[in-house]
Amino acid sequence: MSFTIFSNFRINSEENFIRMKDSYNSFKNADIKEWIINFRGSYKLEAMKFLEDELGEKLTKFELNSNKGWFYDTKKIYNYISTDYLLYWIEDHYCICDSNKLNSVVSEMKKNNLDYLGYSWFGLGTF
Repeated sequence: MSFTIFSNFRINSEENFIRMKDSYNSFKNADIKEWIINFRGSYKLEAMKFLEDELGEKLTKFELNSNKGWFYDTKKIYNYISTDYLLYWIEDHYCICDSNKLNSVVSEMKKNNLDYLGYSWFGLGTF
């Protein structure tokens, strides 16, 4: 069961770029079919180069930054997703389990016909 990594992130500092790389390394070995990423910010070229080197043809990249906003631009790249599931990548969040566990969770979602699993911002247990 493969899935898509999808993001529209802004890498605007060296620290943010380092965190993005660490985040990537925390789940890069999962069964990911494609990476659809919109790059924004002053470090977007460095981020893009890093992921191009790592992912090759698995990466579909964009540089949208319209005056209509983040949500508008995100909707423009959404149609490039070809898998049943996507993980919305927040560039400074880390996967604390191994890639096999992440693959297992996605497979279990498919088996149980689940549409959504929130993996971050748990709202102190309220979600």
